[in-house]
Formats: sequence, structure tokens, C-alpha cells
Amino acid sequence: MSDPVKIALVSEGITDYVALKAAIESMLEGRSFILTLLQPEAALRSQVQGGRSLGGGWKGVHKWCLQSAVRGGGSLSGGPFVHRA
Repeated sequence: MSDPVKIALVSEGITDYVALKAAIESMLEGRSFILTLLQPEAALRSQVQGGRSLGGGWKGVHKWCLQSAVRGGGSLSGGPFVHRA
């Protein structure tokens, strides 16, 4: 049996997560996967702990992408969430 596919998701909100999870399940045709919601969940967790929240919606996604690009040296593909097999 193969290892589960690891997928990280940046979305506008929880509704997007539910819809995209169903689409991924359909595309993977029964193969197991681990879906990690990076945004907005991480932002909401930060807000609860007293940190700055990126917020939800497209503005939150945009802010997350900008911050991640800075961490990745100007590119999302250079960030810590992108792993190549």
C-alpha cells in the first residue's frame, strides 16, 4: 500500500475546504490523502492566541500568499510548504 498523498490547502474559508476536499477525494479515486488547511485555520489559531490574523476571504488568501512568498525568497515554490518527491 502506498503512503497517503499530502496536500496543503489555502482557501478563503471552511466552505471552500469542504468543497475542495470532496473534489480531491473524487480525483484521487479512493487513494488515501492528508489534507492540511494552511489558511484560514492557521490565521484563526493565531488570532485566538493573541497574534495577528490574516482574516478570511480572498483578502486573507492574498495576505497569506504575500507573506509566504517573502518567506520563500520571493516565490511560493521556495516556501516551506512545497515539497517535491
